[in-house]
Amino acid sequence: MYYPIKSNTKGVYYSDPENHLDPHMQAGTGSVDFILFLEGVLMRNYFGVSTNLNYKINSRNKNNFKFANRFNLNPSIFFIKDLNKVKIMPTIGAAYESSNRDQWNGDFYRHSGGETLFGNASLTAFYDKISIGMTYFNPIYQNLNDNQIQNKMRLLTELNYYF
Repeated sequence: MYYPIKSNTKGVYYSDPENHLDPHMQAGTGSVDFILFLEGVLMRNYFGVSTNLNYKINSRNKNNFKFANRFNLNPSIFFIKDLNKVKIMPTIGAAYESSNRDQWNGDFYRHSGGETLFGNASLTAFYDKISIGMTYFNPIYQNLNDNQIQNKMRLLTELNYYF
């Protein structure tokens, strides 16, 4: 069941995202959520394989809206090249994202849920206690419910300080 209904709390609308401000566009979830995370790395000499998987368990917020639990799996292979004081690490891998439909008052919420598989490539440079990197994600397969905006390429940048 899907419903275009207006909430009575602070003017927040829960409905078809094409007609109202949808919960995904709000500043936060308003719920207490839990993340389970597992990561593994196998490395021999300068080559390695890594994978991480996480599962986010979402609870209901005060508007009785519940974002669906989400699953992510990210396997990759990498190589580390030592250039004196700088190390570079090119990586190639995949990223799989999946979720069921969100819920409001226990019923399914329209235009939510589905799955996407991305191919990705990244390059990270390490110097002393600092790293800087960039990762490019390109969708290979996606099966999103209803009339959702399709995923396009993503570009993630990072700057880290290790202490």
